[in-house]
Amino acid sequence: MMNVDVLLLFCFFFHPKELMSTRHKGQSLLNAVLSKAGKVLPNTSPAGSEAIQSETEEKKANYAQLLQDMSSGKHNLESCLQDWCNYEASVDKFERWMKEGEKMVDGAVDPKATLPEKKMQLERCKVTSV
Repeated sequence: MMNVDVLLLFCFFFHPKELMSTRHKGQSLLNAVLSKAGKVLPNTSPAGSEAIQSETEEKKANYAQLLQDMSSGKHNLESCLQDWCNYEASVDKFERWMKEGEKMVDGAVDPKATLPEKKMQLERCKVTSV
């Protein structure tokens, strides 16, 4: 059974179009802010210009950090999904191995109670294993 974290990973990972759309919207908004800030700077006092420049630089840095975090998150998600797939494959392989072992145990001969029966059973095993 998948836990909530894995379901969230799948939901996040399989909606890249929404993420890219949001990324493009964010880039458009940032470009609009930078454009408008550039237009008002010539008519702004030195103190105001400094504040506007400081704010725009902070917004650019924040957006760059967001893009880096998104890229890192995508890489981590891909890695987690690969690890999950490897885990599921290992579990499947283990389950098949266990079922084969159970079949072998179920097909084994019944244990014998007396010494002559045990010797005869041992001889049959020797003959069949050679």
